[in-house]
Amino acid sequence: MIHKLEVRNFKRFRDATFELDDQLVIVGSNNCGKTTMLQAIALWAEAWGHWSQDDAASAWLRSSSSEVRTSADSYVATTLETIQSVAVTDFAHLWHDKNVREPIVLDMHARTWKVALELHFKTSRTIAVRPADSVRGRELRTCNLKVRLPSHTFRLRCASRKRNRSSRRMCCGLGCREAVAPAY
Repeated sequence: MIHKLEVRNFKRFRDATFELDDQLVIVGSNNCGKTTMLQAIALWAEAWGHWSQDDAASAWLRSSSSEVRTSADSYVATTLETIQSVAVTDFAHLWHDKNVREPIVLDMHARTWKVALELHFKTSRTIAVRPADSVRGRELRTCNLKVRLPSHTFRLRCASRKRNRSSRRMCCGLGCREAVAPAY
């Protein structure tokens, strides 16, 4: 279970830390970052999936050399078409104030592991993903990261569909431009 989320340079958050209790209710005024926090979690899971399925992950895990871990080969290129957790037409929109010179860092903490991922801007349609320098291979091997996001967490009513406003669908940014809280 995720207990803490640290977000740097992502959308509205320059540097933010969220403590996540066992039971969590997210409330706040409009445009304060509720959906952005959920998108950060979903983007981390998606970026982890892309990186961990690539050959770069095996090479990174086998090596303890910082040269291997920080080389261009340790990055996995991910395209705009493969990222579905956040609906954007240009990856620059994910960066805080569109400052693409610094990476986005999404850092998840659980009881037994902590894994930070860096997302580096390459082009408007391509980013590069890899674990942050602070991540140790031992953490990746022992944490057995199989991310499963509970559907009820992200069940939102899509507000961008005017024809069928009450239809529910998996959202958290998956193809939606905006969403409103569910009517349970």
